[in-house]
Amino acid sequence: MKYNTMTMCKGVLILIQAILWSTALGQGRHSETINTGWQFHKGDFRQDTKVEESDWQTVNIPHTWNQKDAFEGNGKYYRGVGWYRKAVIIPEDWKGRKIYLHFEAANQETQVFLNHEPIGHHRGGYNAFRYDITDIVQYGKTNQLRVKLDNRHNWNIPPLDADFTFYGGIYRDVHLITVSPTHFEMDNYASDGVFVKAEDLSEASGKLKVWGKVKNEEALTKRLLVKSVLKDADGHTVMETSQKLKLAQGTTTDFMLMSKAITQPHLWSPEDPYLYTVETKLIEQKTGKVLDEVETSFGFRWFSIDADKGFFLNGKHLKLVGANRHQDYKGLGNALPNAIHRKDMKLLKEMGANFIRIAHYPHDPEVYKACDELGLLSWSEIPVINDVTDTEEYFKVCTDMQLEHIRQNYNHPSIVMWGYMNEIFIRMVFNRKMTKEDKDAKIDATLRLARKLEDITRTEDAERITVMALHGDQVYNETGIADIPQLIGWNLYYGWYVDDIYGLGKFLDEEHRNHPERPLFLSEYGPGADTRINTFTPKIYDFSADYQRLYHSGYLTQILERDYMAGMTAWNFADFGSAGRHDTRPFINQKGLMNYDRQPKDVYYLYQSYLLKEPVLKITGGAFAKRQAMEGESGKGVCNQDVIIFTNQPSVELFHNGKSLGIKNALEKQVVFSVPFKSGDNTLKAIAGKTEDQLIISFDVVPQELSAYNFGEINVNAGAGYWFNDETTGEVWMPDRKYQKGQWGYIEGEPYRKDNRTWQGVPRNIEGTDNDPLFQNMRVNPKGYTFDVTDGNYEVTLYFVEPNAKVANESAIYELSASKQQNETPRQDVRIFNVKMNGKTVLEGFNIGKEFGAFYGVEKTYSVKAENGEGIQIVFESLHGQPLVSALKVRKQ
Repeated sequence: MKYNTMTMCKGVLILIQAILWSTALGQGRHSETINTGWQFHKGDFRQDTKVEESDWQTVNIPHTWNQKDAFEGNGKYYRGVGWYRKAVIIPEDWKGRKIYLHFEAANQETQVFLNHEPIGHHRGGYNAFRYDITDIVQYGKTNQLRVKLDNRHNWNIPPLDADFTFYGGIYRDVHLITVSPTHFEMDNYASDGVFVKAEDLSEASGKLKVWGKVKNEEALTKRLLVKSVLKDADGHTVMETSQKLKLAQGTTTDFMLMSKAITQPHLWSPEDPYLYTVETKLIEQKTGKVLDEVETSFGFRWFSIDADKGFFLNGKHLKLVGANRHQDYKGLGNALPNAIHRKDMKLLKEMGANFIRIAHYPHDPEVYKACDELGLLSWSEIPVINDVTDTEEYFKVCTDMQLEHIRQNYNHPSIVMWGYMNEIFIRMVFNRKMTKEDKDAKIDATLRLARKLEDITRTEDAERITVMALHGDQVYNETGIADIPQLIGWNLYYGWYVDDIYGLGKFLDEEHRNHPERPLFLSEYGPGADTRINTFTPKIYDFSADYQRLYHSGYLTQILERDYMAGMTAWNFADFGSAGRHDTRPFINQKGLMNYDRQPKDVYYLYQSYLLKEPVLKITGGAFAKRQAMEGESGKGVCNQDVIIFTNQPSVELFHNGKSLGIKNALEKQVVFSVPFKSGDNTLKAIAGKTEDQLIISFDVVPQELSAYNFGEINVNAGAGYWFNDETTGEVWMPDRKYQKGQWGYIEGEPYRKDNRTWQGVPRNIEGTDNDPLFQNMRVNPKGYTFDVTDGNYEVTLYFVEPNAKVANESAIYELSASKQQNETPRQDVRIFNVKMNGKTVLEGFNIGKEFGAFYGVEKTYSVKAENGEGIQIVFESLHGQPLVSALKVRKQ
């Protein structure tokens, strides 16, 4: 008889697995992940239809089918059906026990089949769900597990609409759980079935309450003991309490344990996240055998909120400061290993945060566990976002979500707020087609759902604070929905979607004055920021790291000085996937304090300066460490640029290449030095007390007289007022400038602006490039560009994009036939032009829209000879409409 290697390995693995699982049965409850060796099929099929083996791919859980396509093409990622399958061996030794299949989450509608039998159907993509598979499994044999997932839009499943990507897949862990037939309740919304809380708590004493249900699925009456043991962080027993039960076969009963007073409990707080352990055991009285056991991390703390004074923890005022967080990561989508969830919480804590809004849905269990251990208070919510559907089914899904959400996460001391709606009227407000009758109906339905969710939340947990987040519109006050929860979070973007950063304080003061009984929280704020973009004249919507600094500095100042504000959470902890986004990085919301790969942006260190007690000192501009700029008017090969340092120290001394530039006092946690940069490496060293920081900036100073330049290349971001650093090539693109004799620059023309408030010319993703900021800005109708370079051979590259979709579509019409061209004049904004270099036409009759369509980046490279001291003259000639150019590169050959 012959055995192949795969068969032998499989047999050994099954044997080892059986031994391990058999050993584990000595315990009351055993849980193990089954994440490895699944197979995935993209698309739908009937179960009785054979699917070719080549159509299945082997994957491990966590897995999403959108980790790539959500960031490609036009952002219309696959939202449909996907199937997963796995062969599962259930050991013979498991007979007589209860077996459950537990999913931490799968997005968004799940149907589960075992051995071709349907075992469950779950709606909603962010909570756990669990199925009893005891009566379906075949022991000692291969069981066929199949899971059908569907992430299509469904009017009866929230979220209906949101500014993030709805990834499909089994993107969190899957577990097999075994327990004794007599056990703590396992079908209580996929919770542990055991709940704990503190009663009568103060600094002096407190009691521990433990409750839940016990289920007897054996064929005889059971005499049981429920016993809870409270242990401190060192494992020492602090308290024991127990209750005897007599439970008839096939019945379920409640239990409730209340301890005696525990003197001077060690209180949990962000500064001291002290955790006890509660061990709750279900014991058979006759034999002393442990039938089931649940271990719970527990923290003694109490909290309150006041409309005038803010938030209090353990009787002490605490300003809550932190960030929102989405659960995805560069290259992975939302299918994250637990290590990244833990890392994110650690990074947030290291920023100095004491709070996190877990947005806009329940996150991985590891997130809540890390918040408990690190000391991050939290607001957790369900994804009822932007809109509601007035159907019985939608309401049922929403209420089930909140019940799952609360019961699965009830025991976490870090959670202080339960949320259930976010900007729920925003789509209605901006929908100009809705009639008054439609709006009234929408408002009525939303109010009914809000009241239902509020009632459920307060019934489930009367101690935690109920909250919803609103966008900056009075419709929430006018409809009365803002009066339903105990706390209102405002999502406010003054200085981004609304002009003035300092409009924030005016809005909040008016809200507090008009609704003095209502506690307030700033739940979202922040501008988009691309670490490749830097400027010394930041403006709204330029996506620069510099504007992000101004914005967050202004918001921190305004919230910290208002006692009535309970706190603030920046939007967002890190950049995240949003397939509908058209910013400087395609399909990514860039409002994060960190990049998508969790590299800190400068503003992360600003928060450290405000929030940490230990010394903070950070020279900003690490992502702008390679620079090219014009020599200052004073000459001497020097270019003065400001360097900003974040610190919580009173003053900072800065050294440039070993020479002190003096000592300056900090203002709003910032110190600004003008640094005389020279070509080459410039070493900056900052000292504040015993704390130091260093940054090396490589600088290329372009002299006032271009003829004196040791020429490498000059890269111009036409129409833009910022530097752009290409992360891939290391190239630096300088802001546009007007021509002066002996130098370089444009002759006439204007920056293209879709909106005159901003520097972002085309708020659209540019196809054919990863360097969108080079193309999103452009100079329109220039006469030309001049570069007063020395004689020699040069390579000139021009960059173009057509910013008008209508022009691109219609320009092709005008070229359908010669007769069409002769008989019709193109519309006014169709652009056709020539380009000349040093008198020679290099590009003739160029119609960007006709050749490439709109929003497609075009590069054209030419060889040019500069001679007779005339440099390089680039001329744009209009044949029809306005010429434009997005960027120019001049390189010495």
